[in-house]
Amino acid sequence: MELRTPAGVHAIRCAEDEFVWNAAARSGIELPAICHQGRCLTCAARLIEGDFDQSAAASYFPADREAGFLLLCTARPRGSLTLETHAEWAMRDHRKAQGLPAPYA
Repeated sequence: MELRTPAGVHAIRCAEDEFVWNAAARSGIELPAICHQGRCLTCAARLIEGDFDQSAAASYFPADREAGFLLLCTARPRGSLTLETHAEWAMRDHRKAQGLPAPYA
């Protein structure tokens, strides 16, 4: 898996039963998060390539997936992923435009 962060690009291993945020932390990569429940949007990322399972999120909508957003604290990879991290405010703007919950926005 590849994480594109403001601090650079990182290649990490993440099992299909592991949350991406946890795999990044295990690899020494600091990513934003508050709730670790898939609700607050702090850990939002954009999908560049690949597929993921977001079923563990407390608040995730089909429109989020269609727009290419995922929540790293509750996302599990389905194969190889390339992600752009730190997309919190872009996801909040997306949610507001769609009339969906956007905490802290």
